[in-house]
Amino acid sequence: MTKADRTSTRASRAKIENFGVIALRLPAAELERTLKHADREARAKGNFARRIYLMGLAQYEAELGRNSAHA
Repeated sequence: MTKADRTSTRASRAKIENFGVIALRLPAAELERTLKHADREARAKGNFARRIYLMGLAQYEAELGRNSAHA
């Protein structure tokens, strides 16, 4: 990856961040687990938190779909 590629990647990430920020407060034990998993995957903690959030959001939306089918 060239320096230009890295800069382009950083720039596109910055665009995502500019749409909005959601602060997430975690108890010490949850933060420790989060940091451990982020490190294991060689991800920044914010990137890891966003990944986990998106996984949870998909699960939530799937549950909404199942619940509305039964309503």
